[in-house]
Amino acid sequence: MINTYNRGRLRREIEKGLFQVKCDGQYTDDYAFDAAYNYRKSDFMDAKVVMDFWEWLNSNPEIKSQRDAEYANPNFIARGGESKYSEMYGEYVKSITGGNGMVFDNTEFKGFGRCWANEDGTICLSFGWRSYTFKRKENV
Repeated sequence: MINTYNRGRLRREIEKGLFQVKCDGQYTDDYAFDAAYNYRKSDFMDAKVVMDFWEWLNSNPEIKSQRDAEYANPNFIARGGESKYSEMYGEYVKSITGGNGMVFDNTEFKGFGRCWANEDGTICLSFGWRSYTFKRKENV
């Protein structure tokens, strides 16, 4: 029997370090390729939750004001200026994960998608073209 599992609860439990996760698949428009190469499938690893890019950006007033000033310059984005913030966000994510584990941003637990608990105690999260299986860590 499959039971619906609250995604907000799952996010809070991940933040407490209670789960490991594996990617069951991230699908492209080439399903034969995805199946043949097990595209984006992984083994179990630690799961982490981080702020999404825009929340992170807006939580730092210095970066936000600098970004807003740069966005006022029409040449900024044309010169690839957005990547500077993507790199800074990547550093933020590494600081949370230590470079290990699978990262979810907090928006992935809202909106569309499904989450359910299986009889074996695993929890599945599926949204868009991605699907994940979570298992509780032992002795946590």
